[in-house]
Amino acid sequence: DTHFIVMCLAYVIVILFLYKIFQIISNNEQVSLLACLCFSVTPIVLLEGLMVVTRTAAFVGFVILLYLTFAAKERDITKERDSEIDSYIFKVLIILFAIFIILVHQVSIALIVPLIALFMACEIILSEKRYFSTYLMLFTTISFSAYWIYSSRLFLDALISVRIGLDYFDFGEKHQILIDPSLDQMQVAVMFLQNQMNMGIFLFFALVGIGYILYRQKPQYLPVVAVFSLFTLLLYVPNPLFTSQTITRIFRIDRFWILVAPFMAFVMASGILWLSKFARKYARWKIFTTVIVFAFVTFVLLSLQGPILDITSPEGRLYFTDGELSGYNYVAEKIPYGSELYSDYHTVRLFHLDYFSLTKELELPYYKSNMLRSMKWAPQSDQYIIFRDSKFEDWSVQFQDEGGKGNINYVSNEENKGDVEYFYHSNDVIYRNDQISIIVGIS
Repeated sequence: DTHFIVMCLAYVIVILFLYKIFQIISNNEQVSLLACLCFSVTPIVLLEGLMVVTRTAAFVGFVILLYLTFAAKERDITKERDSEIDSYIFKVLIILFAIFIILVHQVSIALIVPLIALFMACEIILSEKRYFSTYLMLFTTISFSAYWIYSSRLFLDALISVRIGLDYFDFGEKHQILIDPSLDQMQVAVMFLQNQMNMGIFLFFALVGIGYILYRQKPQYLPVVAVFSLFTLLLYVPNPLFTSQTITRIFRIDRFWILVAPFMAFVMASGILWLSKFARKYARWKIFTTVIVFAFVTFVLLSLQGPILDITSPEGRLYFTDGELSGYNYVAEKIPYGSELYSDYHTVRLFHLDYFSLTKELELPYYKSNMLRSMKWAPQSDQYIIFRDSKFEDWSVQFQDEGGKGNINYVSNEENKGDVEYFYHSNDVIYRNDQISIIVGIS
C-alpha cells in the first residue's frame, strides 16, 4: 500500500512538469492547459496510473528529464548571470535523472533513445533552436546505449536470441491472446471499431493540430513537435504494423504509448483550439462549437471507461484477490523450495524466484516456475500446479501456446471445464478455496 501511495503522488506531479514544457514550446496558456487535460484522460495514462509499476517511474523520470532539457536551454538563451547558474544546475539534474531512468527500468531507456534521436533529427532539419541537439543530450543518449551494450550484456544477448529467426510478416493472423477464439472475423472487426472510437476522435483532432502547426509555423519550435508527433503516430495509433504479433509483442511497441502520450495530447489540444477559433468565423459557429465539444466529451467518456472497466472487470482484472493471495501464501509456507511450479502467466511472474548464489544465505524462497500449456497432462509427485479457479470461471487464464512462443487465452468453455475437472480427480488437491486450487501429481 505504501508503494502505491508514494508512487501515485509521484505520478500526479507529471502534469505540472508537462504544463511547463507545453508553455515553453508553445507560449500559449490555453493550449498548455487543454493539452494537460487531454493527457490526463488518455487511456494509457489512466492505465499506468492504476498500475504504477517500474516503467511508470521511468516515465516520470523521462518527463522531468524533458522539462530540465527545455528549461536548461531557455536559461542559456537569456544570458543573465542567475540564469547561467540555473542552467548549470539543470544540466546536473539532467545527468542525475538520466541515471535514475537507467537504474529504475532498463527497458525504457532502449525506447527513449530512438525518441531522442528522432527529436534531434527533426531539430536539425526544421529549427534553428536546438533543445536536444546538444552535447549533453548526446552524452545522455550514448550513456543509455552504453549501459545496454556493456552493463546489460547478458540481458541483451537473451533479448536478441529470442528475436532471431522469427516471422516478422505474420500480418493479419488471428491470435487467441487478443480475442475470443470462438468469435468470427466480422464480430472481431465490430468489437475493434467499438473499442477504438475514442482513438478515431483523437486522430481527427491530432491530424488537424499537426496540419495547423505546420501551416502556421509559429512559434518557431512547434513544427519540430508536429513532425515528431506525426512520425510517432505510427507507434501510437492502431495501424497495419500492429497486426503482426511478432512486431508488436516481441518488440513491445505498446511500451512507446506512455512515452509519446504527452506529445499526442499536445497536438490534439492544438487541433481542438484551432477548430474552435476557426468555427467562430461562420454564422453558425455555435453549432460547430457544439459538435467540437460533443466530440471531445465523447472522447473523455470513452477514454475514462475503457481502461478502468477492463482492469477492474472480473474477466480482465490484473490484480490478485484475497483468496488467491491466501493460496500463494500456502505455496510459500508449505511447498518445499526448489519445487517445480506450473501456473498461468500472471502467477508465473509472481513466482519468478530463481536460485542464485546468495539465495540460501539471505534465506530467500526459490522455485522453478513454469507456464501451463493445457490441463491434459500428468504431473509428477514433485510438480505442483497452481490454478486460479475464479479467474478461469470469469472468462479465461493465460497459458503458453503449444509451440512455446506466445500466450493463449485458456477460456472456460465446456471442453476446458471438463479437462479441469478430470485433472482435479486424477491428482491430489492439497489446497483449495473458492478462488484458487493447488494440486500435486500422484505419478
